Formats: sequence, structure tokens, C-alpha cells
Amino acid sequence: MGEMPIIEDMLTELVADDVVYDVGANIGTYTCFLAQRLPPEQVVAFEPHPSNSGALRRNLEYNGLEATVREQALAAKTGTTDLAVASEASGEGAHALATGEESKTITVPVETGDRLIEDRAPVPTILKIDVEGAEQQVLEGFTDTLSRPSCRCCYVELHPDRLRSFGDSVAAVEATLESYGFELKALKNRERESFVKAAKRQ
Repeated sequence: MGEMPIIEDMLTELVADDVVYDVGANIGTYTCFLAQRLPPEQVVAFEPHPSNSGALRRNLEYNGLEATVREQALAAKTGTTDLAVASEASGEGAHALATGEESKTITVPVETGDRLIEDRAPVPTILKIDVEGAEQQVLEGFTDTLSRPSCRCCYVELHPDRLRSFGDSVAAVEATLESYGFELKALKNRERESFVKAAKRQ
């Protein structure tokens, strides 16, 4: 599994009181591993696509695990947004916030991370973000959270081509993380994507 090096690194980071937000959880690969280590209220999975979130819940149940599943997107705004749908199959990893050029979309609820926390969601200490190009938008919704010393680690999959479609870039995402005191380390590179680990400077 191509994600295993990232999952293994994340699991080595975990301590008992961590709260992990799995943003772009898909069918729950990360969520299931995290739920083996942490209580349900400390693993919060965000997956706006109904087929994927349904499969995520089934995967948790099949494995006898529990987590908090929120069927919504996170970004830099509150309300609803269009989600570009690549296919109806669960597990499809190419669903992304729409840029206005897509032929098929669905409307999903969207929230900022900071607003959720204001509404008494648990404060994350670790963020995993895999949102097919909307990485910068997710981070912009976490400005207060990223400023907290307790938010100590972010795992972000970077999609250069898709970032450009949102008017963003890998450099902008990395600069944002560094501006909040994170040091970056590349964990994995593929032909078009890379995974970066951002750890808060001590």
C-alpha cells in the first residue's frame, strides 16, 4: 500500500491525548489505523462524498472500530460548496472542490476548521490533509488552530496541478505551514503528488 510509510510515521507520532483530523478521509484507510490507537472522539474524519463516507463507516464497523465521521468538506468558507465528482464508485480518490470547469458536481456542506472548534469540536493536535488541490484552502480555514502550540504536526498531500487550478501552488502551501512555525520534511514523492510532514518547531 502506497500510503503505509505515511501511516507508519503518523502512528509513531501519536500520544494518548492526541486529536487527529483526517481531512479528505475517503473510505477511511488512515481513520481505521488511527481508531485502533485512539478513542472515537479523538479521531475525526471529514469526507463529504456520500458514497465514500458510507464506505468509511462500513469499514470502521467491519473492523470493530469507532471514530467521529463528519460528512462535510473543510475549506476557507462556511456554507455549501460544489464537489467535483470523478465517479460514483466509493473509494474514488479524485473527488475535489470544484473550480467551475467540471461537468459533474454535487453540493456538500463546507466549514472552516476554526469555526468547528468554536462550536466545540475537539482541537486537533495532528492534521492529515488530502483534498486533491484544496490544501491551501483547508489551511486558510485553520488559521487560529495552526497558531496554537498544541497543533504540532500536519501531514499534507500536495497536488501541484490541482493546486494551480485553484490559483494556489506547492510553494504557497509550504510557505503557509512555515509561517506558523512548522519545519517541513518530504515523506513521499510520486509522479504528480508528494506528501510533506510539517512538525512544529520546539
